[in-house]
Amino acid sequence: MPGDWAKNSALRFLIVGLGNTAAGLTLIFTFKHALGFDDIHANLLGYAIVLPVAFLLNRRWTFNHEGEGSTAFVRYLLTLGTAYAMNLGAVVALIKLSTPGDLAQVFGIAIYAAVGFFGSRYFAFGTHDR
Repeated sequence: MPGDWAKNSALRFLIVGLGNTAAGLTLIFTFKHALGFDDIHANLLGYAIVLPVAFLLNRRWTFNHEGEGSTAFVRYLLTLGTAYAMNLGAVVALIKLSTPGDLAQVFGIAIYAAVGFFGSRYFAFGTHDR
């Protein structure tokens, strides 16, 4: 039933997101604390590494997308680029407001997740190419 899939997509996105968030934060904190990267570069690398896995899981499992894969990937990149810019803006702003970098990273994830879900559901993997 289409309605059931739509209801489950939020839960599936959450599951994929939690796994990617755990992997991404592990990478970010490893780059920062073990390898000496600054917050910005650690953040960028962490997100870049988990992005391809997130695309595959969200396309097939979360949103059951059967449209053109390359078109969906471009839209997904645009969605996540927007989400990432908003995440990074929040991280930088919070750090400038004296928020510890690790805490700023966690707050940035909430913004990234919200923009990522709605952008993925309605733009990247929407029904416009089915």
